[in-house]
Amino acid sequence: MIHFLSLCDSKSYEEGKTRFLQKSFEKYNIKDENNSFKYQLTIIKNYIQNQGKYNKIIQVYNYLRSKEGNSIKDNDVIIFVDGFDTIVMKKMDEDLENDFRNSGKDIIFGADHHFEYIYPDALQYYNDRYKNNGLKYLNSSFYIGYKSSILQFFQYIMSHLIYYPKPDKVISDRRVIGYVFYQAHSKDHSSTNKALQHLRLDLDTSGKYFYSKNKDKNINELLVRNPYFVHFRHLGDPNQRSAHFLVAKLKDLI
Repeated sequence: MIHFLSLCDSKSYEEGKTRFLQKSFEKYNIKDENNSFKYQLTIIKNYIQNQGKYNKIIQVYNYLRSKEGNSIKDNDVIIFVDGFDTIVMKKMDEDLENDFRNSGKDIIFGADHHFEYIYPDALQYYNDRYKNNGLKYLNSSFYIGYKSSILQFFQYIMSHLIYYPKPDKVISDRRVIGYVFYQAHSKDHSSTNKALQHLRLDLDTSGKYFYSKNKDKNINELLVRNPYFVHFRHLGDPNQRSAHFLVAKLKDLI
């Protein structure tokens, strides 16, 4: 079973800022034997402003431990996507879940061309591990994983959150998640490595699940990779560049 999660504050939800995700999710959902939609999208609306982008860690963790989250089995698959600027690109059929379960991984995060908001000493790790890939830097706008694994990964981060430095005052879930991902595989960070080394963590370097598009010039790469989900930077912004809207129009979402 797959459970789809996203995150938004109540005001933005009421203003329709998650409309592209919701419309595309409905369009590319599939029907079960009772002709009902097979998958449900839960948009967590507990965004707390002073937690900034840490909300994507804190609120997902809290939801999965809540009464509603307790109904999700430990070995069920969770997919998280950003709410404002992600759309579904194709049918979410059984291959989506089967492919992940057959991957041998516990959590797979989105991957990006650009090294953003990740601590500099992690740069060499990503360059070495994924050196033959164009998509090689963690992007936390998407992840797919088992509920129990996501809880364990985020619980570790929650218990250490105050220790992650913010020299430039940037509060970034991508920075922290990307750094802990690196620490989990590094003997130089023995406490993190010891706590998380058994988790099988990876990036979606093929872009088959998720692709982040932030420039007009990579529109062709997006279409070639044909992912399930595409992340457009600030899709809800009325000043968005034309190529971002092109795909949404092609998908009848605008």
